[in-house]
Parts: sequence; structure tokens; C-alpha cells
Amino acid sequence: MKIKLLLNIIFTIIYTTFNYGQIDNILNPGLPVSAPNIYNYNNSIAPTIELKIWGMVKNPGVYKVGKGIQLADLLSFAGGISETAELDEIRVIRANPTDNSKIDVIVINYEDLMDKTELNSSMNIQYELFDGDIVIIPKATSWYTDIAPFVQILSILTSIGSLVYIITRIN
Repeated sequence: MKIKLLLNIIFTIIYTTFNYGQIDNILNPGLPVSAPNIYNYNNSIAPTIELKIWGMVKNPGVYKVGKGIQLADLLSFAGGISETAELDEIRVIRANPTDNSKIDVIVINYEDLMDKTELNSSMNIQYELFDGDIVIIPKATSWYTDIAPFVQILSILTSIGSLVYIITRIN
């Protein structure tokens, strides 16, 4: 009877963990969580351009927006930057205006983007996005993010081990 209870509890823990994606995200951290989304934020008056934003934002995907959109507006549409983003390495990839076979990569610091004096200056034109631009928000790395999957697995194994120990002590 107690073994059956133990197996039911272990099955419930494992089933719940797999169901909510914890184990899958731990074992395969590079896999995308969902397919890319397409968002249409354009009004019917302005010409539409298509942008892509990938990486550490709340809602990555393809955005159809009005011409003349600024990077700060696109980040807002995408739900903002997540806590694990590398804030000084935002990249905008666009086709070179003089030679379409080449690409330009613009690296932008988020602090500069949100600086009010920078937003009001004439330098702000480099933050305007154009049709076909790809914005990439990279993930910040630290020692904690490197060991986090191991800590999560260890905590699950410790919980199961503690449960087994408690149940065997009851006998």
C-alpha cells in the first residue's frame, strides 16, 4: 500500500514537471518554446513594413508595423526586454542601402536608447527601423545561468529522495 502511494506521488511529480515544460526546458534549453508569432500593429493609413525581433523579449516574432517606427516602440510592442537580456548588445541587422548583397549590423546599448537626451537628439535617426530589419536581443550569461539547469535537476532529485526517505521512515 505504501509503495503504491509512493509510486503515485513520484508519478504525479514527474507528470506535472513534464506537463509544465520544466524538464524539457532543462534538458533541451536551445529548443524554441513556440513557433514564431506574427503581430500586426499597423493602422490602415501608414505604409506597412515587416520587422523581426528575436531573443530575450517577451513576445518574439514577426511584426507588421507602420513605416518610421523607432526601436523603442518595437521593444514595447514585443512586451519589453526580459530580465535575462544582454542590455548593451542589442543588434539591428539590415541590408546595406548601397549594396543589397551585404548586411550592416548596428550594435545598440539599451541605456543609450532609453536616455532622454539621446532620444531627443539628432543621433536618434540610427534607431529608426526599416523594412526587413532583424532585431536580436541576446541572452546575458553569468555563472548562475550556466549552472541553473543542474541546480533544477538536483532540486527535483533531492525532493524525490526526501519523499522516499520520509515514506520509508514511516514504516
